[in-house]
Amino acid sequence: KRPTLLSLVKRKPDIDVVVLVPAEKQSEAKPDPVERPGRLISLDAFRGFTVCLMLIVNNIALDTLTPDSLTHGAWNQGLTLADYVFPWFLLCVGLSIPFSFASFAKKGLPSWRQDARILTRATVLMVLGCLVNCAFERKLFFSLGVLQLIAMAYLVAAYAYELPPLRRAIIASMLLIGYALAILYLPIPGARTGSFTEDANFFGNINKTYLLVYNIDGLFSTVPTAALMIFATLIGDAFLSKKLTHVGRVAILCGVG
Repeated sequence: KRPTLLSLVKRKPDIDVVVLVPAEKQSEAKPDPVERPGRLISLDAFRGFTVCLMLIVNNIALDTLTPDSLTHGAWNQGLTLADYVFPWFLLCVGLSIPFSFASFAKKGLPSWRQDARILTRATVLMVLGCLVNCAFERKLFFSLGVLQLIAMAYLVAAYAYELPPLRRAIIASMLLIGYALAILYLPIPGARTGSFTEDANFFGNINKTYLLVYNIDGLFSTVPTAALMIFATLIGDAFLSKKLTHVGRVAILCGVG
């Protein structure tokens, strides 16, 4: 008999049928998970430790009771723990550049987006550095502070990263060698050539004579700073490479160090 409308309304809903699918078929039906770039936990931990130490060093609360290790060492009197904060932070920045590039490459975006991101990060660091300077001076003021130095070194290291590792190593070495040769052999007015004291050294003279009037003294500090970041990208490559064993990574760490 053809069912009437009333019989359709009174009809009980069908019971859902549960179909058991074997595990192997379930795995075939699921879409492949999107591969996400992993994080280097040791870098995250070291960066956190460095930032924590930076905050302690920059905000001394114990006055005269502060341990000597948390204050910067005097000129030519050795290094303290506080003196390692800045180079350690530079190491973290440079080491993270290969991971940033690898993450960007997996997204398949055009290269100009990467350039824009590099320039944006450097600009933000420059602006933050200027804001810090203005806060200390209580007026509009521009100078090359720590954040500005990091920004300029980051620009050099990030754009140099597109070169092969060997060329990066050569460039970083040449920057340091050139910096050292300038100190050793370029003359200084009123002091002997090769002088490297707190009051008489080549780059100090350049700062005081030519750059201080524009508040850009310390500009040439970008040279060794960028060199350290470039060397750090080589370490980042070693950690990122899946071809290297742990022994190979340790060997690269020792060589770059």
